[in-house]
Amino acid sequence: MFTFNEDAFKQAIREVLIEVFQDLEFPKTASETQRKVEFLSVKEVEKTLKISHSTLYALIRAGKLTPVKLGRRTLFNIKDIEKIGEVNDDVNSGH
Repeated sequence: MFTFNEDAFKQAIREVLIEVFQDLEFPKTASETQRKVEFLSVKEVEKTLKISHSTLYALIRAGKLTPVKLGRRTLFNIKDIEKIGEVNDDVNSGH
C-alpha cells in the first residue's frame, strides 16, 4: 500500500519550481518591468505632439501617420508618433 508523505511532496514541488524559475528570464530593471505601450489614442497623440485635432487629421491625410482601427477606436503606432515628435523637435529648435 502507498503512503502519502505531505512533506516529501511539498519538497519535490519546491525543487521543481526552483528549477523552472531559474530557467526563466526576468526583467533586470524597473523600466523593463513596465508594460510597453505600442499604440496611442487620438487624444494621447494630440497631447504627446501638442497638436490640435485638425492638425492630427492633416498628418493622416498627408500620409505622415497611419491610423489603426480597433472596433470604434482609432489608434496610432507609437513608433510613428516618435518619428513625428522628432521632426517637431527639430523644427521647434531651429534645425
